Amino acid sequence: MKLTNKIKKKIVLEKDSGVSTSTIAARYDIPIKTIKH
Repeated sequence: MKLTNKIKKKIVLEKDSGVSTSTIAARYDIPIKTIKH
């Protein structure tokens, strides 16, 4: 799945809300290491 800027913004927002990285990864079907940076 290609990470568009829209999705990246959503991920950042969710991370700021305290959603765990693994939850976000599962939801968007992307590798956890993609989110870490």
